[in-house]
Amino acid sequence: MKVRRLLMLISLKWCRMIQMMNELETIKILEQKLKYLFITRDKLVLDEQIKILKNMLHDIKETKNEFINKQDENNSNKWLSIEDIGLSILNGLIMFIELKKDNPESAWNLLISAQNYAHWSNVAYKLSETTIQRNCSYHFYNIENILFPPQAFLSPGMVVSGSLCNICQKQTSECEHISGEVYMGKICNIAYTNIERMNEISIVDVPADKRCRLLRYQENSMWINKMTLASESINDVADN
Repeated sequence: MKVRRLLMLISLKWCRMIQMMNELETIKILEQKLKYLFITRDKLVLDEQIKILKNMLHDIKETKNEFINKQDENNSNKWLSIEDIGLSILNGLIMFIELKKDNPESAWNLLISAQNYAHWSNVAYKLSETTIQRNCSYHFYNIENILFPPQAFLSPGMVVSGSLCNICQKQTSECEHISGEVYMGKICNIAYTNIERMNEISIVDVPADKRCRLLRYQENSMWINKMTLASESINDVADN
């Protein structure tokens, strides 16, 4: 009876290990997705790849969570890195769909998300056995400079009296986590919880968030969309 129970436990553990995704095979599949990150790809092809990648990301997250449950920080961070590369590619695929639908503003935000996820993947873990992190970073940087016009970025100056750590959910003055560091499959970031006042908004070359940008500028009696150069009446902009 004891032997049978032991065999069952071993069998269950083995099945669970089989279900966990293979690291190198997963990276290889993600590398193959890079060939779809071009504006000429057919919309139906992109839609199919988005569906496949979303299912794959579900399995990647499950594998990461398995290592988190085992308190295996090295592999937790490694699979966070793989997950972020997958999310980078996913946002890139959806970006091209939005461009094909003539939604450049939405496409820009997706591009920046793709760039950010590629960056966070490098922060979480250096995947030394592949160049996919570098390839994603370069590719989305080039897309910004080739497909989109130059943008004017904004940076707010403000006074805050509260900031929350996403790891321990404590005020940053009470926790020991460092923003931008990785802890057991999660990157530490800070959320400002109490903005007392806004002092200024500056135009900068290197913003903290490229989604903070100048959307329109005024020319005579019209507003000009900085992304498309389309003209909008001042009254229409005010109504929106």
